[in-house]
Amino acid sequence: MDEREQERIKRRYETIKNRYHTYPELSDAIDALKGDRDQTSLRVELCDDHLSALCKGLVRYPEKEDAAYADMKQLFVRNVRLLPRETYLYFHAVADYYEGEFDAALSLLKRDAELRWQDSAEPINEGVFVEYYMDPFKQAFPGFWPGLTALLQQLNCAPEVLALAACLGEYYQCTSAEETTELLASFAAAHPGLSLPKELLGLSYVELKKWHGAIACFSQARGKNVFLYSDDLSFYTAWCYGKLRQYRKEEEWYRKCLEDEPQGGMALNNLGYSLYKQRRYEEALEIFEQCLKKEIDLPWAANNAVRTLLALGRGQDARELIAHSSCTVSADLRRKAEQAPAKDRPARPLAPEPEEETEQAPMQDRGLPPAAFSSEKALENELLAQLEAGQWVFGFPLKVYEREDDFYGQQYRIDGGKGIIDLLCEDEEGDLYVVELKKDSAYNDVYAQTRHYVDWVQKNMLPKGKRAYGVIVLGSASPQLIEQVRGDPQIRLFAYQLHCTELK
Repeated sequence: MDEREQERIKRRYETIKNRYHTYPELSDAIDALKGDRDQTSLRVELCDDHLSALCKGLVRYPEKEDAAYADMKQLFVRNVRLLPRETYLYFHAVADYYEGEFDAALSLLKRDAELRWQDSAEPINEGVFVEYYMDPFKQAFPGFWPGLTALLQQLNCAPEVLALAACLGEYYQCTSAEETTELLASFAAAHPGLSLPKELLGLSYVELKKWHGAIACFSQARGKNVFLYSDDLSFYTAWCYGKLRQYRKEEEWYRKCLEDEPQGGMALNNLGYSLYKQRRYEEALEIFEQCLKKEIDLPWAANNAVRTLLALGRGQDARELIAHSSCTVSADLRRKAEQAPAKDRPARPLAPEPEEETEQAPMQDRGLPPAAFSSEKALENELLAQLEAGQWVFGFPLKVYEREDDFYGQQYRIDGGKGIIDLLCEDEEGDLYVVELKKDSAYNDVYAQTRHYVDWVQKNMLPKGKRAYGVIVLGSASPQLIEQVRGDPQIRLFAYQLHCTELK
């Protein structure tokens, strides 16, 4: 089929899709085209479209599928089985996988790959790899990723994609977000040209509630993304800024999400709620009314509309919305609406929001609970929390390193992933600080390690005129370490202490 004919089929499929909005309806419409010369080609378009819908946004297939998702898979398989098996090996491989025929699926994938890629002049790149293998098969089944890696080695495949296939075999065996983060962070640092590891790493950071790290990963993937859609990246970025209470940034990224996908689920309601948190109630109400009119995010939008009306002092309007809404409004909001004055009252004038969000003022030294630092990770998390709260942890202002085109400064990988800086920070002048944390003094090489990291940062990350420094933090220091640091003006040494208070 030439390009002109392919475009004609795509246009016809889109015409049918605009008329029938669900996949069962689309399937029935194509079934009805008996004797039509385009029926098979249109069914291929349906299968391709349906597979994308089954995969979209999922890192793993649901381990416990609900009935609706199981029905979607069954419908996909049903349409694939109406296509000639030898002509559409790939679709049948996916269908075999969905039905648990794992050996058959791998066998068909091998035959399809040999036909599809064997004589291709262009190597299989990351985008093609994700589209054909990672996204549809995901966690797959035991032996899938090693088998696929062996298959790709026989084809014209980019070396970094081969490494990525092997990495995914390890990734899908990880049992925690912490484990996946360690794997992906090292791999991403060693293969900076790949986007998928950064996208998956960002999702792992979201799971761990490491919002800064997630934002950094998504910013690097933007424009190069191969797994998450552009609107997904914007949505996750907005969500992270919301968790950090940076509501202006949150609003900005929800608006970008809606630019990419005007019908994006949850984004419109979330934009309204971001405006609500900024006390821009009239703007927020307008958004929630759009949601209700377009029937988007109805349960959340209805509750938020009531909440906003109450904030505006429009109790009667809130009660009417509750009475006529098809969605259930929370008991707490219903109670507040019932208690609102019978007549509307003007909203209280609110002071303008500051340009910079400062939801939490810098804290005073609050001491540390007993046994807080049984591991370096606990010490790292404590210092990170203090730095992010704006505390002068080392007697002068530092913030964690953060750039849109780079990773966040926690567990920062350098030298292609060979070195890991516990915390990379910067001061107001743009100088960088390598912070190395040790829970006790049993690390004889901590000075040499810190010195090496400082030299690497100085050489590879800083422009002329900026300096790199080291900060070593541990429980107690040996005389030798104290002498080493005393003779090095670029490195400082700190001891952490536990503060205990007797309760009477």
